[in-house]
Amino acid sequence: FPAFLRERGASTWVSGAGMTLLLIAGALGSYVVGSLSDSHSRLHILAFVTTAHFLSMLVFLRTDNWLQIPIILMIGFLEIAAFPVLMAMVQDSFTEDRAFINGLFLAMNFLGTSLAVPLVGRLADLYNFQTAFQLAAWILPFGLLGMGWVYRINKISRLV
Repeated sequence: FPAFLRERGASTWVSGAGMTLLLIAGALGSYVVGSLSDSHSRLHILAFVTTAHFLSMLVFLRTDNWLQIPIILMIGFLEIAAFPVLMAMVQDSFTEDRAFINGLFLAMNFLGTSLAVPLVGRLADLYNFQTAFQLAAWILPFGLLGMGWVYRINKISRLV
């Protein structure tokens, strides 16, 4: 993210500050959205967060200068917010093996992130960070398909 901001003309200091803002907003987002998911439908919250994250990434690509700051805060808030909700869903689904499934979830998340970082870096090398960021934004809505599948499975299991 700092390299992406540098590509867009930000100084090194501003790029680092942007990353700091993103992570601070993410910590707040994980607390707020995680708490909300305890009293509301986790799938609905994930669908909202995914859609809002997608839209905020597209808006970010079309803003410049100081207008990027509130969008960076929104992206950070939404990006990390899904993690505790997903973890709660995993633990709710596997009540007998929570420790094992939680470890598996964390391992898969770590592996996915570890593979995504060099892939995004390669895309940025081949094209630019703008294109890589835009592609990442357009991948997000595909998560809604998985949420629809989980919703359908949950609905069927309640009927049985």
